[in-house]
Amino acid sequence: MEPAERAGGRDPLEPGGPPGPDPQGFVPQKEIVYNKLLPYAERLDAESDLQLAQIKSNLGRAVQLQELWPGGLFWTRKLSTYIRLYGRKFSKEDHVLFIKLLYELVSIPKLEISMMQGFARLLINLLKKKELLSRDDLELPWRPLYDMVERILYSKTEHLGLNWFPNSVENVLKTLVKSCRPYFPADATAEMLEEWRPLMCPFDVTMQKAITYFEIFLPTSLPPELHHKGFKLWFDELIGLWVSVQNLPQWEGQLVNLFARLATDNIGYIDWDPYVPKNKLMKLLQRLPNSVVRRLHRERYKKPSWLTPVPDSHKLTDQDVTDFVQCIIQPVLLAMFSKTGSLEAAQALQNLALMRPELVIPPVLERTYPALETLTEPHQLTATLSCVIGVARSLVSGGKWFPEGPTHMLPLLMRALPGVDPNDFSKCMITFQFIATFSTLVPLVDCSSVLQERSDLTEVERELCSATAEFEDFVLQFMDRCFGLIESSTLEQTREETETEKMTHLESLVELGLSSTFSTILTQCSKEIFMVALQKVFNFSISHIFETRVAGRMVADMCRAAVKCCPEESLKLFVPHCCSVITQLTMRDLWNLGIQWHVPSSEEVAFAFYLLDSFLQPELSKLQRCGDGELEMSRDDVLQSLTIVHNCLIGSGNLLPPLKGEPVTNLVPSMVSLEETKLYTGLEYDHILNNSEDDTKSLFLIIKIIGDLLQFQGSHKHEFDSRWKSFNLVKKSMENRLRTLTVEGCEYKKIHQDMIRDLLRLSTSSYSQVRNKAQQTFFAALGAYNFCCRDIIPLVLGFLRPDRQDVTQQQFKGALYCLLGNHSGVCLANLHDWDCIVQTWPAIVSSGLSQAMSLEKPSIVRLFDDLAEKIHRQYETIGLDFTAEQIIFDHFSDPKFVEQLITFLSLEDRKGKDKFNPRRFCLFKGIFRNFDDAFLPVLKPHLERLVADSHESTQRCVAEIIAGLIRGSKHWTFEKVEKLWELLCPLLRTALSNITVETYNDWGTCIATSCESRDPRKLHWLFELLLESPLSGEGGSFVDACVLTYIFMIDVSLPNTAPTASPRVPEFTARILEKLKPLMDVDEEIQNHVMEENGIGEEDERTQGIKLLKTKLVKRHAGVLGLGACVLSSPYDVPTWMPQLLMNLSAHLNDPQPIEMTVKKTLSNFRRTHHDNWQEHKQQFTDDQLLVLTDLLVSPCYYA
Repeated sequence: MEPAERAGGRDPLEPGGPPGPDPQGFVPQKEIVYNKLLPYAERLDAESDLQLAQIKSNLGRAVQLQELWPGGLFWTRKLSTYIRLYGRKFSKEDHVLFIKLLYELVSIPKLEISMMQGFARLLINLLKKKELLSRDDLELPWRPLYDMVERILYSKTEHLGLNWFPNSVENVLKTLVKSCRPYFPADATAEMLEEWRPLMCPFDVTMQKAITYFEIFLPTSLPPELHHKGFKLWFDELIGLWVSVQNLPQWEGQLVNLFARLATDNIGYIDWDPYVPKNKLMKLLQRLPNSVVRRLHRERYKKPSWLTPVPDSHKLTDQDVTDFVQCIIQPVLLAMFSKTGSLEAAQALQNLALMRPELVIPPVLERTYPALETLTEPHQLTATLSCVIGVARSLVSGGKWFPEGPTHMLPLLMRALPGVDPNDFSKCMITFQFIATFSTLVPLVDCSSVLQERSDLTEVERELCSATAEFEDFVLQFMDRCFGLIESSTLEQTREETETEKMTHLESLVELGLSSTFSTILTQCSKEIFMVALQKVFNFSISHIFETRVAGRMVADMCRAAVKCCPEESLKLFVPHCCSVITQLTMRDLWNLGIQWHVPSSEEVAFAFYLLDSFLQPELSKLQRCGDGELEMSRDDVLQSLTIVHNCLIGSGNLLPPLKGEPVTNLVPSMVSLEETKLYTGLEYDHILNNSEDDTKSLFLIIKIIGDLLQFQGSHKHEFDSRWKSFNLVKKSMENRLRTLTVEGCEYKKIHQDMIRDLLRLSTSSYSQVRNKAQQTFFAALGAYNFCCRDIIPLVLGFLRPDRQDVTQQQFKGALYCLLGNHSGVCLANLHDWDCIVQTWPAIVSSGLSQAMSLEKPSIVRLFDDLAEKIHRQYETIGLDFTAEQIIFDHFSDPKFVEQLITFLSLEDRKGKDKFNPRRFCLFKGIFRNFDDAFLPVLKPHLERLVADSHESTQRCVAEIIAGLIRGSKHWTFEKVEKLWELLCPLLRTALSNITVETYNDWGTCIATSCESRDPRKLHWLFELLLESPLSGEGGSFVDACVLTYIFMIDVSLPNTAPTASPRVPEFTARILEKLKPLMDVDEEIQNHVMEENGIGEEDERTQGIKLLKTKLVKRHAGVLGLGACVLSSPYDVPTWMPQLLMNLSAHLNDPQPIEMTVKKTLSNFRRTHHDNWQEHKQQFTDDQLLVLTDLLVSPCYYA
């Protein structure tokens, strides 16, 4: 289409080019450029203008009438759909107004959570492309967001079960703050610091909250002239804090995230050298290259916007990039074969290869060629192939850095072919991915003839041209492999008989891999190679007989790929064979690459309708007559008719006009128009349930037909969604969007109403398979038609009425399932529509009285549980608040009740798994807060008994009660508190002396919980008790170590703060080392100390020292673990340093445990991973070393 033909003669935009002058009266912020490529592009402007005008006027009207539901929600959803279809095709002024309106909506106080999430998601989408709006265009306040986060994420009542928020809310809120952050006012930073600084106490949980708020709220992208109002207000303070607190507090990760964001947003304005962090290695290896690539893109290729640019002085030079790649490549290559890190390594290599392919790809290839030869190490193969897939684009593009890259492609492809192996599923999948990736990047065309025609080719180009002669051979060999795979995956007869329609999950994945890879290869190869491949597929498919479920589908996939790729040639072969009637059906040639849409001509459309008339009409009239009782049809005939109808529908889905009929009106009271907008998708545009119900196959087909009539317009929503996902994945691996044609949000007409009611009938059938299939279609239909749920709910609830005698158990179950919904679709039980809830919830409760309700059936009980859970998850469920104080007081004053309760609470629930229970702690805290010390006399004897009992469960119970006591006594009078501690101190002394490995954590939690958010001076009894005699030795060294841990936790020197008054680690260590002096002079084996320790008589200084600290053994084990890690870091080769290192390790084979075990394990792993190529690896060792090693690997100790 010529540009001049467009509506208003507007020039088509270049992707990313400047917008042209616009007759629409506005410059769109950012359109979806691909829409320009659609065959009906000239109609889209008028369509989008109309929709935008409707959205604006109806949203405005809904807001003025204060009608949040349904008007507000309906039209904000329409705005989301508009953005998905056309991008941000509205003016800057409208963009700002949409954002301000949604910001107001999202921050309405106490808005229903699901609505808040809906508005928030749209607002996030509007704010996504921050380069479109600068800080001058938009300013958003931060406090309303803070109030929301405080109310929802830090709810005071949720942990008590008084209300309950859905799980997704945390991510939505955090992303919303992140999206609004660039637009906070200049003074926001100062206001935030004033608000949250009081929470900053490193020894308390409030610190976590403060740092979380700082991490998500503090703006870091202010322009340089505002830095004094931004990070300069807090940087020194927070970095000082991070440097001085070394004991890995929980909030450290969030603080590091904040610094990382600050560094990214302000390159060149902060000197980071003093603070380079030491981070988790694997994640660092993956993320660092990614960050460098993103930074290079930002510095060299990104269009400038209002965001602060990187100063020239701090831009990365080519030398910087080379140095970076050289320093990180070795650890990444080591990670290639690790069991956990190979995926991260592949991602890191992809980014490194983008920058310096000549440094990255050769070592990867060095590891790949041997891996392709090995047969016994499948992990080695999958790991290397995923790394080569990562670097594929850099490999084949060659370029100035790595011109010889493309020459490796053919050898790699040929050697990868044996990976198409029916016996190893994961190898098969990674091989398909590998072949598909390379075929996508390079057209498979034989260019060897060029060698005769041109004399100006370089050596590499000549080599490449002659290599391309092998492409045809590769394609044919690949097909042979696929045929082998198909022949071996034929379904056994048994499955044919069990009538399972589905393949197994693994088979369907292999099918997908095979069909997409083959399709890619055919699309990319030349006409000549294609013709040979086509003939081969044709011969294979007509010379074998396949069962239809697995092998047949795979062959069909290969045939379909050929027909899609080149319809003219393929149909000439296949159609005459399949059906001698139609001899010639050819389409236009699709071989040139630019997108050419095939718009059917009127003759073709007429022909399609002629085909439909010939096939569809007779079948429909036959079925109609059968339904009316005029015609006898066997089940097979009915099934055949329905199959024809179903296939006609699928083929002509996008030709058929929308179903006719009157809309169902007055479903929702609204003062705002809720009409549907009509989209143009490139084309102008009665059931039988009277068969006997046990003909399940026909019913399955009817369900499919109804589903397609309700949902299908040429592409299924689930197919579209999965294609959309895979499209995004492919886009990511190629790194260099289309208009959706699915039905979402349609007008609900009478005919749809009838069909959905039929589906409900099928959903409550007495056959579980029919019910299941119908319910899935039912849920999908409910999602597609606006407000039809209101129409259908009374019909579903009819099955649950207690007064109905005619409902079977199957119908009852079916109706419950209809209310429950599936994981992705609509759930009728928790619709956000109070008019529906008023009917649904009471009906669910009263259905318990129905005669079809049977508690004997576990499936029905489980259904009720699922329903309750789903309703809870969706609503901020409000707990009932009733006065029960008198009842509680009476019970806790009753010694018999207290005894039973304590017995119950000190029972062991799951051995070794029980932990300090915060809910029980809350119970006791509440009781002591509300009733003071009223119950202490009754509880005291129980507490004294419990602390003396060293069982894990009793210790846990008493720890929960004591923590509750200490926290609950916060507002007691001083006299009462003093009396309390007189009781508690002896209890705690006993408890601490009985501490064991099992109860260490419970008492730790108890003491930490007791001190949380409290002024330490008000708990001085507790701290004095802990400091009385840390090394009394009474409970053995373990108790001493525990107490020391708690004491030294507080020994932290903070910047700008007076030092804490706790004991100091250095002084303590000096005292201990003094006692260890006698050990320094003696260098005998430490294991001999056991005898002396158990000997009778006075212990000498040396033994005392040994008892205090058994350091040497621990140090030696650490060394052995280190050596073992080095050995295992090279699982498939023997670097020069390894032989000597193995000798050093073998010297420790007779050390005490756990050292001996570690050495054995390392040697066993070395043997396993080097077994394949041992002849080659042997060359690295001297004769003496080989002697020792052979002795080690086959000696009795190895098998011990």
